[in-house]
Amino acid sequence: MTRRRWLSALSAVLALTWFANPAEAEQAMPGGGSAQGIAAGKNIPQFGGPNAVGSTIIEDALNRSTTVPGTPRLTPLESWFAFKERLNDQHGLTLGLDYSALAQHYSGGAIDENDAVGGIGRFYGTWSLYGRENSNTGNIVFKVENRHRITTELAPQDAGIAAGSTLPTGTAFSNINGALTNLFFQHRLADGNFTVLAGMADVTDYLDVYGLISPWMHFQNLAFLTSPAIAAPNQGLGIAAGGMLTSNIYAVAGLADANGDPTLSVNPFDSFFDTKEYFSHAEIGWTSGKERIYLDNVHLTYWRVDEREAVGIDESEGLAASAAWFINEKWLPFVRAGWSRGPAAAMKRTLAGGLGLRRENKDVVGIGIAWGDPSIAELREQKTGEIFYRWQMTDVLAITPNVQIIWDPALNSDENRIAIFGFRTRFSM
Repeated sequence: MTRRRWLSALSAVLALTWFANPAEAEQAMPGGGSAQGIAAGKNIPQFGGPNAVGSTIIEDALNRSTTVPGTPRLTPLESWFAFKERLNDQHGLTLGLDYSALAQHYSGGAIDENDAVGGIGRFYGTWSLYGRENSNTGNIVFKVENRHRITTELAPQDAGIAAGSTLPTGTAFSNINGALTNLFFQHRLADGNFTVLAGMADVTDYLDVYGLISPWMHFQNLAFLTSPAIAAPNQGLGIAAGGMLTSNIYAVAGLADANGDPTLSVNPFDSFFDTKEYFSHAEIGWTSGKERIYLDNVHLTYWRVDEREAVGIDESEGLAASAAWFINEKWLPFVRAGWSRGPAAAMKRTLAGGLGLRRENKDVVGIGIAWGDPSIAELREQKTGEIFYRWQMTDVLAITPNVQIIWDPALNSDENRIAIFGFRTRFSM
């Protein structure tokens, strides 16, 4: 990659900084505690972990101030947040908009170009159709995305594998362009303690989740996200249900299209109802309370996927276990493990652990180390280390430098170690 192309790509990543004027972004959202209403989850259906639409909207609201500005003249960002609050109050409609960019440099590996840059733009929201007064709501949840590379030959999700890692080192930052990743109906009952959904969904939003699972806000390597010992499908049609069985015990189960395709290049109804190849899962877990379900969480997940005839992958199944606990509203240690039988999952055995830290200024630090035994018998065991620091520069802008080390990359036996240096930025509104 020429110096000029690298500077062009890096400029595209850094450009987000200029869209978020700190003088404006650090102003509070207007409307008499607007951020407090959204941050409390008012009218926002939650089901799953940090990646779920409702959780993302609430997390972003928590990163904003709640003091009412002293000037009657609102900045453009304040006006936008005030408009969103009115939609939430009057119509039960919550909206979110973000853009993330990731630049990675690979030291070592098998690719000709040692840099990869990609971006993701997302528009998402929830619309409460009924029941807002008692939390037994019927909601439409939606999310559309555009995932693309920026000036480089490969997007980050593809470049890590090309370099020799058997797991993506730039998870989610692919080059699929337009995608419909959420469009489903969701009903909550029993005062919000139980949820069912049906439609275009992403199983990784509610499967095997914990507090550091978001590739937009936390780790970038798949080793520390949804377990690589789970053959989770791409977004597609599915049904799922989850709820609190007691005040501490919860369960989640679902069925999804094993051949999901969010680009809609294949009719999702034909794929789901005609092909009849499904991914099914069931999970039981323990939490300190439903409002902390992905912060204080210990769970066991079972999954199974049918044989996929078109791509020649046999049926597979497996287990995943996870334990994480948010201590003193600051520390989040975690341990995660997985086992699979069959060729569908990337790994047949995995073990990962680490520690997260949320600072009082809303910055987040994460460090993790993982081991994995690939499902392809000929490949060697791979070890992964990752550390990141998410700096919440303003209410709407975060930047995240990131370092990954891959020891014994499974897809490149000529290398003993690959280092990946990353820089991610996210602008949310």
